[in-house]
Amino acid sequence: MSSCREDNNDQIPTIHITSPFEGENFYIPDTISVNASIVNDQILTSLQVGLVNSQFVSVVPIIYLFPGNSSYQLEMELPVTQNELESGDYYVYIRAEDEFNFKNEYQHVRLIQQPKILEKLILVTYKDAANVGISAIDLENNIDHIADIHTDYTASEIDSKHRQIYIAGVNLMDLSAYNFDNDEIEWQRTAFPPLPMHTSNCLFFEENLYTSYSTYFIYGFRYNGNLVFNATVEENKLPSRIIRFEDYLIADLQSKVGGYNYITTYYLKTGVEKQRISTNYKVVDFYDAGNNEVLILANENEQGTIRIFNPEVNSESELNNVTDKIICSAQISESEYFISTPGLNFLYFLNQQEYQEVLPGTNLFIVKFDPVNSEIFAAGLNQVFVISYPDIEIQNAVTISDGILNLHLFYNR
Repeated sequence: MSSCREDNNDQIPTIHITSPFEGENFYIPDTISVNASIVNDQILTSLQVGLVNSQFVSVVPIIYLFPGNSSYQLEMELPVTQNELESGDYYVYIRAEDEFNFKNEYQHVRLIQQPKILEKLILVTYKDAANVGISAIDLENNIDHIADIHTDYTASEIDSKHRQIYIAGVNLMDLSAYNFDNDEIEWQRTAFPPLPMHTSNCLFFEENLYTSYSTYFIYGFRYNGNLVFNATVEENKLPSRIIRFEDYLIADLQSKVGGYNYITTYYLKTGVEKQRISTNYKVVDFYDAGNNEVLILANENEQGTIRIFNPEVNSESELNNVTDKIICSAQISESEYFISTPGLNFLYFLNQQEYQEVLPGTNLFIVKFDPVNSEIFAAGLNQVFVISYPDIEIQNAVTISDGILNLHLFYNR
């Protein structure tokens, strides 16, 4: 008689994690030491080491290893540097595979995000027609020149998470992305016809950078310059101020040939136009006002108007008006706004529809609110002001030698 033996390939790999400890705390940014013993009856063809959230979605790049043996002692460092990660429960996971089977093993850890702090103010200043300067003001009011960028200027936005500033040009450049950590231009898009590329207030940043062009389109970019949004605009319309709001991108389309302007709503996923509503004003700023509504600050015939827009039903109405042209504004809370007009500044309380005049005679054209420290930062022609809140008093004034184009708040994450 003869007998034959069938190989048993049902045994799965065994993984024993010795580091990190169950429930160990790590502070972002940090490095997790991963130590584990992996044993199998077959050759281990691959290992995967990663970090997943509570929904088991990977949050750091997966690391792949190829042991080529039936046992393996894993010792490695898993960097966790993503500033966008929130405090909470996560799992270090190891996946071991042979030709027939696999095993996943998870170890619970807790990530603790650093508290958000204001690092410094970033200034964009005018150097000449082909160059802008970037400077920083620290919390002790010391000024540090960082770089000069070869570009003309229409707008800028800051991305603290990815440590970048974005600058939109007119004729020389489309977009420039400068990285503060490595002190160099991360990526750049040169200008292309038709020119000019942009008008003022053309940028909006929230997770991605959205920019309106003088003709034809609105684009959205990731921090690395990859295109993630594309909406086409007809030739007789000039897209200016934009906002990302829930699942939409909302744009102020100004007519180039006279007649009505439009508030136009695009689907964020596709860039397809959802709807539009005719207007006769030019938007200065859009704000999320809660209750699925957008607050609009605009100018009509050199006079400010405050309006509310509901993109779900495509309706808008006037709430109040301002006796002079709105220059700039900042949202302090869902119901409180700082608004500047020539020579007059005031707090506007949305719920009560009331004004409170502040800082009489102070001319401002940039205003930013820091919710971390409850302070207002503002700029005149060549001065930066630190303004206390809620009493609204100037605490400090820093004089800048170059003309100020924009002012940004730069955080640690």
